[in-house]
Amino acid sequence: MSDRHRRAIVYQAWGQKYIAEAVRSATTAAIVRADRLLITNAESRRFLPPDPPFERVIEHSFKLPGMLAKCEWVTLLPPEYDSFAYLDTDTFILDDIDQAFEKAELHGIAVAPAAAYSLDHFFGFDQVLARLGVRSRDILMYNAGVIFFTRYPAAWRVLTKYHELCHAVQGGDPPWGDQPYLTLAMELFSFNPYTLSIAYNYRSFGELANGRIRIWHSHEPPPADVNRFGGNWPFRRFLNGQRLPSP
Repeated sequence: MSDRHRRAIVYQAWGQKYIAEAVRSATTAAIVRADRLLITNAESRRFLPPDPPFERVIEHSFKLPGMLAKCEWVTLLPPEYDSFAYLDTDTFILDDIDQAFEKAELHGIAVAPAAAYSLDHFFGFDQVLARLGVRSRDILMYNAGVIFFTRYPAAWRVLTKYHELCHAVQGGDPPWGDQPYLTLAMELFSFNPYTLSIAYNYRSFGELANGRIRIWHSHEPPPADVNRFGGNWPFRRFLNGQRLPSP
């Protein structure tokens, strides 16, 4: 990559707790050759430290309630970047993530599966599928907390639809938030993203860890031995930030 300004890591946060998390995550992102951007509101900007680890802070007045507002970054990306990673604030970058950027630059979007796996059974999201006439037999759901993407037209159409679906929600913040709408947008356009391994979005929900965890996604920080292992067996598992005993 000849121009470091081609790639950007995007965070979106409001409130003291989540601003602090974004700062912590962006500090771990210093190992990545990409600029770090923060989208926040004017009220929350005061919670930033004197020298925050962001190349740019973008002020925005959020419109949607609760977790639905997480989609609003889609319309706020600076034009000089064409390859991005959107990261939730409770992420820690532990190792090189260039491959995820590269896969997004080949396929448009690169994203890891969600721990719940089934779109149908995610807090009753089957109601939305039925209302839209989408036939699903346990469609794989992707996690919207770590998304690598580009401005390629097919990918951008998916992200724009994700944004549109979140804005079309009636009745406040539903229990499923914004996440399933990303997979639904892909389904509506028959778009196949590059599926990353959970090494790029490890949730610490007890999933199996094989190889190095590159993005740890949990409010609990990773244990010191998170990437200490001898081989594929015995496998590693982490729950709520704690390493579980090997079988």
